[in-house]
Parts: sequence; structure tokens; C-alpha cells
Amino acid sequence: MRKSDIRIGTKFGYWTVIEPPDATRHDYVRCRCICGKEKMIYVYNLLQGKSLSCGCKRKEGDSLVLKDGRKLTAKVHRQHVAIKYAGFGREINRNNSTGVPGVSVFRNGQYRAYISVGRKQIHLGFFDKLDDAKAARKAAEQRYFADRQEKADALKKKLKKDSSK
Repeated sequence: MRKSDIRIGTKFGYWTVIEPPDATRHDYVRCRCICGKEKMIYVYNLLQGKSLSCGCKRKEGDSLVLKDGRKLTAKVHRQHVAIKYAGFGREINRNNSTGVPGVSVFRNGQYRAYISVGRKQIHLGFFDKLDDAKAARKAAEQRYFADRQEKADALKKKLKKDSSK
């Protein structure tokens, strides 16, 4: 779709165009969200899919991408838990050279184990062997995240059961 194709009634996500581009502000169009809010939106953002709503759906926890996983994530996050904690199924960062989350190699060849909890990084120690650092990291995961992961799993199970009814 091109800028010239934008007409009254054209839909972009939850936005509906109510005024086409005019001569004075030709890069903006007036749109109305499904909640009723009106706003001038930059045409490029509409065409590229960068603006899909005024944010009303995000506040409710619904997802613009209608996938069950995303909706489930929003519902679980409202309970202040995450779907996956630390080593409980999260992917390893592509920059990780050790292959173990929370373990990095220092210049002197030692392995440093750490864990992040609530935006704080907790240092677990330096180790000469990777297996020792890995064991320290696993113990920290159990200590800090096991109860949270159990709560998240129970909530996921309950929400999936409720949504299947």
C-alpha cells in the first residue's frame, strides 16, 4: 500500500482513517481507534505497521497479534510472574560463549557465575571449572526462581484449562 492509497475508512490495526492527508500536513492523517480516541498519525508509521492502536489494548493486556501464547503471556504477567524464569526454558543469549546462561569467561580463564533477579545482578563467584560455575548457577536458579516458576506453571495450566472451555 502507498500513501496515495489512504482514503477515509482505511483500517490499520485498530486505527480507522477519518480524514485523508491534507495539503498542510500531508504526512499525517487523522485516525480513530476502536476505543474512540482520535489522533493525528504519521503516515509512514501506519504503512509500516508501527502504529496499530492508541495503546488502549495494551493496557487491557490484549495483544494485537492474536496468538494464544501472547494472550497467555499478558494474563500471566498481570499476576506479576513470567512464563519462563532463568534456566527454566529460556533461550541462551547468542553472545554467550560458555553455552550456560549466567556463566561468563574472564580473561584469566576463570568462569564467573551470576544471576539476575528483579533487575539486579547477583554475583555467585569465580570458578576454575565450567562445571562448578554451572552447578552454582543451577543452585541459584532453584533458590531464586523455583517457587516463581511453579506459580507460573500452575497459572498457565489454569488459564489454558479456562480458555479451552
